[in-house]
Amino acid sequence: MVKSKLTIFFLSLFMFACAVNPVTKKRELILISKSKEKQIGKEAALVLSKESLSEGPFLKTGWPVDYLQTILNKFMPYYERRNELPVQVQISTAAVPNAWAVPGYITVNVGIIPCLGNEAQLAFILGHELGHIAAMHTAERYTQSILLNLGTQALDVFVGRVAAMLGSAASTLYIASYSRGQELMADQLGQKYMALAGYDPYQSIEAMKSIEQCAKAYGAKESRGFLEKLLADHPGTEKRIKELRFHALNYNRTNYVGSEVQFQRLKKWATPRTSVLKKLENAITLAAKGKYEKADKIIQKTLNKIPADFETPFKTKAYALSAFAYIKLEDYPMAWNLALKATKYMPDYYVAYKIAGIAGLREESKEGYKVAERAFEACLYGKYKDKDYNTILRRKPIDDLCLKGALIASCRLHHEDKCHKYCKIFYKKFGGFTKSVIKYCLR
Repeated sequence: MVKSKLTIFFLSLFMFACAVNPVTKKRELILISKSKEKQIGKEAALVLSKESLSEGPFLKTGWPVDYLQTILNKFMPYYERRNELPVQVQISTAAVPNAWAVPGYITVNVGIIPCLGNEAQLAFILGHELGHIAAMHTAERYTQSILLNLGTQALDVFVGRVAAMLGSAASTLYIASYSRGQELMADQLGQKYMALAGYDPYQSIEAMKSIEQCAKAYGAKESRGFLEKLLADHPGTEKRIKELRFHALNYNRTNYVGSEVQFQRLKKWATPRTSVLKKLENAITLAAKGKYEKADKIIQKTLNKIPADFETPFKTKAYALSAFAYIKLEDYPMAWNLALKATKYMPDYYVAYKIAGIAGLREESKEGYKVAERAFEACLYGKYKDKDYNTILRRKPIDDLCLKGALIASCRLHHEDKCHKYCKIFYKKFGGFTKSVIKYCLR
């Protein structure tokens, strides 16, 4: 009976949730509307910009962004979803050589720009990410995750929990394999876009080689074990280059690599910013290894030499990374002061409030708890000015760390009204209390 109902359910999905992939022109099962896809992209870009220490904050205006957008706009006549999903470019304050996309947004890490040799190689990076959006890869992975969860639950009903656990491992392998296919398709689309826009398609191959060298220099592992390679999200560089070389035969080879003047200006802009971020990331690594004095010297020297022309997101990131390093160094007052300085540059960079709050709690003093309470509340309430019960509930999703931090700090300061309020919200959200907060809420 259960099996027949599940069969009917899945048949219904295939009948009513099929969509034509704009790239392949084939019908696919997509359990997400186009409006929902846009919403996911917008929310993801916003959250990563404000909540991620590794990725955010983002540079969204200024001539570097305009230059990247100009390159991307050359692809629009060939972009399969140009009439339904416009795409904008932003630059992440991340030193790792990477770029990524969500529906409606392409984010280029500042750290990838110094790796590239010309505008055509940069065009391939943008085209590759545009390919992910064009082929609805986010929607596909969203659908996969739903179906795999449903399938695993169904398997649990029929053949028991052990088989369900095995199914989970198989699902992971399937997702990884599918993702490799997505990456190869995005490579082909990126090469197509750049070739149709007039760029030399063979520069896509040079871009891949440059990024591989840069990734190794950054610290990526040169080789991996068989199982790691099998389960990797991205196919190997050698395979991708082989595929790009094969598909390049479909296009006329040109010598056009774009504007040398504009690209070198961008590279000159990106290099010092990447250098500062790398130094601060290195300080965090040293601090984690217990090399406190060396880490402290790097941070102080780097912060004192931040150029005045650094844009607000880069200054914000520099202070946030430094604050995180000082938590590792166990200098909590320095950590929260630097984190709060980051918020003065960008008041909505919520991860900096979290760093300040964590530092305050770890200091275990009245002053520290006051800092923690203010910081976690700033994170918790966000743009809202009225600090009442309903304000927090309006903000979705409620940040677990900020809620727990505000709860602990207010209880330790004996702010009974606040303590009870946060306990009430915690209980409403989780349906009970976790071990880490039970001693504060039930005393």
